[in-house]
Amino acid sequence: MNETHIPTQQDQTSGDLRIPQENENAGRQKDCQSPQTSRAQKAGSLTFPKKARLLKKREFQALLRGEQWVGSALIFGYRRGKNLTPRLGITVSRRFGKAHLRNRFKRVVREAFRHTSPGLPRDLEIHILPRHKGQWMSAKAALDDFSSLQRRL
Repeated sequence: MNETHIPTQQDQTSGDLRIPQENENAGRQKDCQSPQTSRAQKAGSLTFPKKARLLKKREFQALLRGEQWVGSALIFGYRRGKNLTPRLGITVSRRFGKAHLRNRFKRVVREAFRHTSPGLPRDLEIHILPRHKGQWMSAKAALDDFSSLQRRL
């Protein structure tokens, strides 16, 4: 077999090969990147800090002994705690629906909580469950339920 037709070196002029040139970035500003800001800073007051969340299993279990109120779209378990700000815990099981539906539910509930939390009692702890499984819940329905709870308290 004769291999004289095969070149010994690769062709360096292929279109997808890019070799950087010396001083090609000389004209670029040194500080051309935008300043690094965290996601929370960009969102402003729309954050959901840890001090406003129920995080531990015993905190959720303590709310089972509290009062319960059923709204049009949400089920509220609540009690008065020893906090300085209202706190929220959300539970959505897999039976509610797929992950994108559960995440949307939690997003909508957190947003409604943010809007109504200034009017809620400072020591209130709330545990929220969806009333209907897999049903598309609007932000207005969640906000209405929170407003009703606020009037009830």
